[in-house]
Amino acid sequence: MEYSNTFIVEINHPSVRGTLAKHGKPGKPQSLNTIIIFKTNLTKEVVATLAGVVTVEEESFDTPFEIGVQSRPLNWFLPSASDTMPDYHYAKTGAGVAIYIMDSGIRLDHKDFVGRHIETVFSYDGLDYGGDVDGPDHGTMAASCAAGNEHGIAKGANIYNLRYNWSSTEGIKALDAMLTHHMTHTMSSVLSMSFSSTSNIYSSVFATLANRGIVLVAAAGNYNEPFPRFPAMRSDVIAVAACDSNLYPSIWGGGQATNYGKEIDIWAGGTGGVAASITSATATQWAGGTSSACPLVAGNVALILEGYDKLINYQEVMDTKAVLIEGSRKDVIKYDDPKYNETPNRYIYTLSAPKAPPPMPPDVEPVPTPDPTPVPIDDIEPWFEPIDTDEKSDTMPLILIGIGIAIVALLVLL
Repeated sequence: MEYSNTFIVEINHPSVRGTLAKHGKPGKPQSLNTIIIFKTNLTKEVVATLAGVVTVEEESFDTPFEIGVQSRPLNWFLPSASDTMPDYHYAKTGAGVAIYIMDSGIRLDHKDFVGRHIETVFSYDGLDYGGDVDGPDHGTMAASCAAGNEHGIAKGANIYNLRYNWSSTEGIKALDAMLTHHMTHTMSSVLSMSFSSTSNIYSSVFATLANRGIVLVAAAGNYNEPFPRFPAMRSDVIAVAACDSNLYPSIWGGGQATNYGKEIDIWAGGTGGVAASITSATATQWAGGTSSACPLVAGNVALILEGYDKLINYQEVMDTKAVLIEGSRKDVIKYDDPKYNETPNRYIYTLSAPKAPPPMPPDVEPVPTPDPTPVPIDDIEPWFEPIDTDEKSDTMPLILIGIGIAIVALLVLL
């Protein structure tokens, strides 16, 4: 049966799918069991009145943060991130960490990913990349910046492709597939999102992901606005702004410049970088915008998480965000315009060591806590006033008489 409308519906209990089934065809999610893709002939207004429906919205389209093409300079993203120009130095590779790229797709056979664990977890059309999606090169660029062999920060991380067509309907499906996949392995997970969205239901989904221990990283936007766009504006998401090779806020012309503001968490490279392209298995492309800054920071998060237990809850996600921020380089972005003054001045730094210990690495025996050294009893400060043992107690006879009377009374009762 053909249906005229498709909605994204948030319900208050999985059983409400039965109610929806009476009025159309509700999708069957894998893990996000209260977010339903619902095909029906009912109007949005009528669906909203059905019992158990919390929110209903029409399909919307997310916006990838792309900017205009310019001549390709040398790649400076990596050595700048490690503050070791002209070479990129790294102590970790993100091995044993999963980076999910929610984007237009990834060319898996590109040489930037050779020898790596890389696979497609979700595809709206069955392809890994290309097709008729807008910005077909966008996802490969993001994956390359996050974890490419030549162009990426986390050169040992697992890479997972969440290919969608920028529609909120397919985006929900991609995130559902991602959560299901996340629950099948023992790695910590990082989600890189180089787009903005107007979907309100995404908020419930992102809250669920953070509560499951998934670190969320999002591009702030390329609109010269004094705030990051959604989802980067969420407190449980790491909001990333972009800068150029001289560490000035990125300005690309045509009215496009990095978003900024007090909700920004960190800056990373966004002008004049190089990344893998889908044109061929060896091709490169210009990389920039907050779309490159975001996956660079996702790679940095993977370095932080390498070797530690899988994150499992919201608090561990927020602790990881705090470690990233604490380890960043401070006050190196050059604010030549007072409009930036309220924006936190923190720049990606891949060689920083966590100040607070993350969870213990797997397969490592805990170091036993040594027994405390005995303290001589004479050296302990008493918490009570000691009795002077040289004095006789006048109350002792009375105490003994009282005990005797109590014993006699007990025998009589028996």
